[in-house]
Amino acid sequence: MSWVHPVCGAVELQLSVHRTFALNARRRCGSLRWKFTAMRLLDAILDANTRAADGKAPPIASEQFAAALPLVALSCIDARLNRFIPEVLGVPESHFIWLRNAGNIITGPMSSTLRSLALACAVKGGKEILIVGHSDCLVRKTSTLDL
Repeated sequence: MSWVHPVCGAVELQLSVHRTFALNARRRCGSLRWKFTAMRLLDAILDANTRAADGKAPPIASEQFAAALPLVALSCIDARLNRFIPEVLGVPESHFIWLRNAGNIITGPMSSTLRSLALACAVKGGKEILIVGHSDCLVRKTSTLDL
């Protein structure tokens, strides 16, 4: 599923079950080189996450991925994530923009979450977007009626 933000046009989200990332190589850099750097960064993040799960979590080489940084991450507000992100992603805090909402959900094209993602890219210079879900999410288990 692809979607281009109707206001700035600078964010294309490609959503899949396992990963979400921003790719807009032609508009931002004028070449496809950035696209491949972004894909390598995503692979490095997944590798860093695997290493973190094994107790070995050195950061990724940010100079190698400078064209795809800073990274914008949308995660849940669950406090259990505080001690893990951004370390388990292997991204140094200086190259990390962390956005949070209940359930890491984008509710629609005009939602405040999507606006925040667009602003993180347009104003803060974010070049790649990662949607970080987690298991045992209480928000996903709670309905509006439960509130």
